[in-house]
Amino acid sequence: MKNKILFIITIFLLVFSMRSAKAETGYEHITNVDVKLGISAQNLNELKLSSNDGFEIRDMFSNLSLFQSFEKNIVLKLNGQNYDIYDAQGNYLSSMATNKTMKILSPGANPIKINNKRYRGYLTFAYIDNQLSIINNLGLEEYLYGVVPREMPSTFSYEALKAQAVAARSYAVTSVTRNKDKSFDLYDTVSSQVYGGFDAERDNVRKAVDETRGQILLSDGKVVNATYSSSNGGYTADANDVWGTKFKYLISKEDKYSINEPNYNWNFEISANDLINGLKKQGINIKSINQIYIKENNISNRVKTVAIKDGAKEVLVDNNKFKNAIGANKFKSSMYTLEIKGASNAVVAPEDNEEEVTVVFEDGVAIFISDVTNKKASPSPSINTEAKIKISGHGWGHGVGLSQWGANNMAKAGLKYDEILKFYYDGAEISNGN
Repeated sequence: MKNKILFIITIFLLVFSMRSAKAETGYEHITNVDVKLGISAQNLNELKLSSNDGFEIRDMFSNLSLFQSFEKNIVLKLNGQNYDIYDAQGNYLSSMATNKTMKILSPGANPIKINNKRYRGYLTFAYIDNQLSIINNLGLEEYLYGVVPREMPSTFSYEALKAQAVAARSYAVTSVTRNKDKSFDLYDTVSSQVYGGFDAERDNVRKAVDETRGQILLSDGKVVNATYSSSNGGYTADANDVWGTKFKYLISKEDKYSINEPNYNWNFEISANDLINGLKKQGINIKSINQIYIKENNISNRVKTVAIKDGAKEVLVDNNKFKNAIGANKFKSSMYTLEIKGASNAVVAPEDNEEEVTVVFEDGVAIFISDVTNKKASPSPSINTEAKIKISGHGWGHGVGLSQWGANNMAKAGLKYDEILKFYYDGAEISNGN
């Protein structure tokens, strides 16, 4: 009898633990996503919609039909807090609210074209940060049809496309969970994932999405925040180095598949004078540049601190401030080196000699200054303000998680999508949602 009771208790605990683990992931119910479309405020004043099946307006909560028209082309004109709906000839048809209480959809399976771009699912409207926005609600898998070919070239190897599909699905699910109290889940831009709608879809990409349908990356029972970038330059970045948040599956490691690809090398030049002026805008005031070099890299082989010799002092500049001083969009990654053209000793960092470091505050900004221990030593002469500083780097993007070019090279080498994903998301497992 005792053994029977013990057996029942064991089965109960096992079932309970399985249900608890499943509840912890919390993704099984996520079948649809709300995507905020990046349509400018000016274009929102008048919207042109087309659908081969006509249009229907339904209540968001009861799903009751409020209006239906067989017109294939309609025009929505903003009128206060509502959209007035007209046919192509300018005849008034109906109105719909812009407070996410109504949705407009095509009664059939055809997508809705809005300002010459087609979308699956339905459209609704909401004011976000006091700005009217269009939200496209559609199935998670159909959303991926329009994401994968915009985030990764559809010409890439099939196993790479499948890996991208699983990563993009995992990222979308974490975004839905993270934004559960907002009016939408994802942007259609690089702020989330680039979503191109129906017109971006490709047959081979739809197949890759369908063959991985429902598959999600998990780590310790939780959905992986599956970030990715174009190329990591041969070394994945640790999430903690990039965003200050530690994820056990987003670590730094060498990636031999992400070297010597199209985005591997990049460079540009800037004059010393432009750099000085840019640093001033960041609250860092220097009078001259005697030397400039990388002071410290993080464990991910990305720049952490840049040092500038200004006379008898060494000014330490945070990587983000340095990039902003020049223009962050000029840097494809934070994996770079510095060179003053024509100055043979310009990029050689001085040896550590236990210098005393002081901090000076200028306009509320902390500037780190190392006192030169040898006061008799003369600083190297400052470079001409028109001299060029060459910045050369590797990779494109933050480098955290999957490298798209690396994934493509892995697939070409014969690796399957699950092997690709397990390399870039250390210790993660693929779950099909069951």
